Amino acid sequence: PRKPPPPPPVAPGRYAYYGCIKPPAVPTDGICLVCGQSMTLRRMRGHLLGHFEEKAGRDGHSPPAACLVRITGYRPIRHWLYVRIGPRATLRSLDDMLRDTWVDCCGHLSSFSSGDVSYESSPSMNDFDYGDQETATMDVGAARVVSTYGSLRYEYDYGTTTELYVEMASMCPAAGLKPDGVELVARNADIPYDCTECGGEGTAVCICVNCSWEDRSTMMCASCAKRHSHAEDGDGEETHLLSVVNSPRMGMCAYREYWG
Repeated sequence: PRKPPPPPPVAPGRYAYYGCIKPPAVPTDGICLVCGQSMTLRRMRGHLLGHFEEKAGRDGHSPPAACLVRITGYRPIRHWLYVRIGPRATLRSLDDMLRDTWVDCCGHLSSFSSGDVSYESSPSMNDFDYGDQETATMDVGAARVVSTYGSLRYEYDYGTTTELYVEMASMCPAAGLKPDGVELVARNADIPYDCTECGGEGTAVCICVNCSWEDRSTMMCASCAKRHSHAEDGDGEETHLLSVVNSPRMGMCAYREYWG
């Protein structure tokens, strides 16, 4: 089967949200949710496999029945997850986990796609023309699909789309995991952003959507957010603020509105 095309390049010095938020110059270390240890994305795979093999050894020999996947946002990679998928878990279960952890704001449609099949959250509600690409439901085995294609593209919301990449990392022991379970086992640490108004380092708590529409990056600390207003713009628009969060959907649609 054909693999999905590689992710689109991101212009140097720009980030992927609205095309106006620059990435912070910090390494994307993450946290192992099994033991709490911090390490790089590159080291995390081997570290997690060690945990699963150790548990399998304590519980008695367990065949490599689960699937470990790495899920990332746009390049350069700033947001990432490692997820262990049970042998009977479905793509819908993985979709539910991604919605709860990273993307869901308004119950939008979503899909996983390979080169020739698109697995839809609600196929009957989506009238998009896929051309030669087949459509199917998400009620299929996630481990089987990911291991077959090697990687999948995930899209949430076909209007203001958040696009993720699901990559096969390894088969691993399923010890301690329900056959239909989906377990988040590691994720990137919180990323600090500076306030663009006062310059406070790592103090930004919200993003101004109005400014983003104008291709301006405005990320503010709590104090600056109280003074920031678009009431005098003359267009009748209220100031719309979204929270700074650990998610590649940060700043999009109505994801995690900020109320101060």
